Amino acid sequence: MQHSAQLSERNAVAGRDLLALIDEILYCTYTAAIRRRYLAHKVMEALLLSLEELSKSPSNPEYRLSETAVSRVYDAGEVLLQNLSRRYTVRELCCLVGLSAYNLKRGFATIYNLSIADFVQEARMQKARLLLEETDLPIVRIAADTGYIHPFAFSLAFRKFFGYQPSLVRKSRRIHTDG
Repeated sequence: MQHSAQLSERNAVAGRDLLALIDEILYCTYTAAIRRRYLAHKVMEALLLSLEELSKSPSNPEYRLSETAVSRVYDAGEVLLQNLSRRYTVRELCCLVGLSAYNLKRGFATIYNLSIADFVQEARMQKARLLLEETDLPIVRIAADTGYIHPFAFSLAFRKFFGYQPSLVRKSRRIHTDG
């Protein structure tokens, strides 16, 4: 529409709490009537979290990004998502997408409501959990594919992020597929 986009925290798609809640809904293992009640409560919780987010006043003044800058921030996000095993510096990322460090950092904070480092960390952890749930790849390989040189560092990061060990995801998957 040839107008600059005005983005603020109010325009954020979903925060970490809401994304975690959506995961709980998607991976619900209850059956029948218990599942319906559980999901009904989780949907209500999602609505309450959304309302809470909407009612918060932004801590930063609104930040304006041009349509081009918005597109370049999304491009930077895609570069990071496609190369999770690679560690980009902010400077490299800026050169790749053609934005200043200030605009790239502010763009991530505005669009994703995360710093660049937090965006990468969250993407790595989500990919790791998906690989643990859907493949039989060894943890060493999953660690490498998500940017960790040592599996111990990966396990620590995974536990810090999700609150449980990666091996627990594997055990849970085996119980559900075997039983």
